[in-house]
Amino acid sequence: MNHTSEPLSALDPAPEQRAAFTERLHQWGRETRFRLCFLRYRVADVSHTSSSDWDLVVPEPVPAAAELQTRIGAPLVTVPRHFVTQHFHREGQIDFLPRLEWHGWEYLEAGRFWSQVRSGADGLPRPALAHDAWIAWMTGLLWGARFNPKYRNLILQAWGEAPSEMEACARWAFGCETAGPLLATLARGEPGEAVALVSKLRRSLGLQSLRRSPLKALAGWWNHWRGEARLHRSPPYPWIAFLGSDPALVAIIHRKLAEYLEARRFHLISTGWRPFLFGKTDSTSAGRPPLHPAALAFDWWVGWLKYLHARAIHSMVLSEGGYPDLLADPERHGYSASSPRLEMILRFFPPLDRVIILDTDPAKVTERNPSVSPEEARARTKAYRRLADRESHFLLDAEQPVEVVVDQIIKRIFSPSPTTP
Repeated sequence: MNHTSEPLSALDPAPEQRAAFTERLHQWGRETRFRLCFLRYRVADVSHTSSSDWDLVVPEPVPAAAELQTRIGAPLVTVPRHFVTQHFHREGQIDFLPRLEWHGWEYLEAGRFWSQVRSGADGLPRPALAHDAWIAWMTGLLWGARFNPKYRNLILQAWGEAPSEMEACARWAFGCETAGPLLATLARGEPGEAVALVSKLRRSLGLQSLRRSPLKALAGWWNHWRGEARLHRSPPYPWIAFLGSDPALVAIIHRKLAEYLEARRFHLISTGWRPFLFGKTDSTSAGRPPLHPAALAFDWWVGWLKYLHARAIHSMVLSEGGYPDLLADPERHGYSASSPRLEMILRFFPPLDRVIILDTDPAKVTERNPSVSPEEARARTKAYRRLADRESHFLLDAEQPVEVVVDQIIKRIFSPSPTTP
């Protein structure tokens, strides 16, 4: 089967499915007992497309999410952080913001925000225009040190219609001295120029928070970093390795899965067989002298630590190949099949969250790789099938249609949904 040209459209939610998902979310938003507010949703000229996410301010994110799941189903994965809980569904991403902050320091007073929330014509609770624009502006500046041009008109409209409210937000968050230059960018009609003020904004936000309430500011800062430390101890984004007797087929399935996940707003890091020294460029070690197994373990541990921060906050890691290959096909990587130390050393390698073994007919391996003899193909296939008995290793029939293979991989990756304890 030619997987290269096969589309993944069969896995995409049909427009009517996404519409039904959206309506269930809306219905929950109108009926729930939990306080919530939709941000930047169908306001000004900010469009909401099939690739957009939903951002909601929800002070009680955990019980609210449990209630929402009874309406729309469980997400593929949930990533809980101190300032946001991200829910990735097949139909789209929903983010719950329990507070409006940066590193535990609020940039918009909660009481002021909630006192001006009103239901729109569609019955969904929405913030004041000035607050909606302020949140969009500050989210980019404080968290990303960047400005998103798609919110420019929203921000300038809010400045034109409610300048006193924008001024009040700026002075409360940063103090009068820093608020002046920030507001001057609005007066010039260039909110993007505020990127140059990011360092000063962050310092002023922390100082202003400490002046208002030292204990609350310190507690917010501590809770933020304690939550980040938990994510680094147990990253919510998994490391997935793809193995198989046919490297060409492994590469194709790896690429197709990456396309599917990226279309659903997942951030991905793709690595090769040796993640630190060769990264994306190396899916095998063909043509190179093999590393001593201890040096290979060092390579993997450095790679694992290198990507730990990314896995804690935003990225899955997909490896085209992995060190378990050595248990099934050591010769392909230059190692001796009879090495008595190899399996023992592999026990000291960093853990992989999921190992997907792509099974295929040995005859197809030979057909796609003429240099591989039928006997070698049968031996490789049998060896990889034996790996399926190990914990977190899953054997999948890779000769099925590509959308079936990718769907089965998704189920193995996200069932049960990996979350931070």
